[in-house]
Amino acid sequence: MTCVICKLEKLSEEFCPDNASDRCDHPCLICLRCLVDNVNKNGTCPYPKCDEVIDKKSKHVALFEKILSQMFTVYEATYKKNDLTASDDVEHVIVKGLTGESLRIPFCRSMTINQLKNALHKQWKHKENKMKLLYDGKDMQVNIFTMIIVQTLNLF
Repeated sequence: MTCVICKLEKLSEEFCPDNASDRCDHPCLICLRCLVDNVNKNGTCPYPKCDEVIDKKSKHVALFEKILSQMFTVYEATYKKNDLTASDDVEHVIVKGLTGESLRIPFCRSMTINQLKNALHKQWKHKENKMKLLYDGKDMQVNIFTMIIVQTLNLF
């Protein structure tokens, strides 16, 4: 539907369910926003050739304001650190423990074994010197400076 005041195409839910006054005798072709704004500014019905005086505190206007406020609720945007790692550009390592628990850790090619163990320690609270990382059945030694991209690591 198109509002006769702002001339914008809008959903039918954005239009008044009823006229602003019982004395108005025209179709409801005014969007809620235009009707509420005009009544608050001028105190009259905004429909062309309808100059009915409308009380700003009438039950109809109060209902329209309530519908309008619920229709366009403003939500506060929140920032989550996890949003940064959700991108497909970031590689991850999946680490599985003996107990069956698993953890997905952001990975970069220059990550060392100690850095990986430190990330595991932050999540699982296991002591780094007690961790043993295996890949493909072989122990990943601390003296290896760079890890290769792996699909799954087993933590023992």
